[in-house]
Amino acid sequence: MAKDVYYFSHDVNASNDPKIVAMESEFGVISYAWWWKLIEKLASSEDYRLPFKKYTFIALDKELGILNENERPLNENERTFFCSNKSFLFVNSLINDFELLECDDEYFWSPSLIRRQEERRSKFEKKQEQRRLAGIKSGEARRKKEQNRTVVQRTSTVVEQNEQKERKGKERKLII
Repeated sequence: MAKDVYYFSHDVNASNDPKIVAMESEFGVISYAWWWKLIEKLASSEDYRLPFKKYTFIALDKELGILNENERPLNENERTFFCSNKSFLFVNSLINDFELLECDDEYFWSPSLIRRQEERRSKFEKKQEQRRLAGIKSGEARRKKEQNRTVVQRTSTVVEQNEQKERKGKERKLII
């Protein structure tokens, strides 16, 4: 799907979602900003998914402004694969602890974002189809009107020709 995303819908009370409240409790109120920046990033990416790769988390650390100070110690697996990228810890928590994101070890995504974007796309396609059908109907109406106009013109032309013949016939009778 082409990426012409200028906005996406979300619940106005997202901050009251228990998962979001728990995320804020764990990472602080700044995590709410990280969350929405991450969702914006997902919304503008192909298929609304980001690669579950080290380079993604290095870039996210920079883009989200996440500093590596005061972070919890990494376990062996995290240390080996992700070094000290705090965004990895954040995303990993969003997947495993708060169930806000999903992952298949190749990509991660927000099921809610995908659902909303698919609904938006579906509505857009439905509206496009309605416009297409309205255009077809309008074209048929114009063609029918043009055909009627042509029939009327032909009929009036035939009537005019008959009237002219009658006049010429009368004129000839008068001349004789």
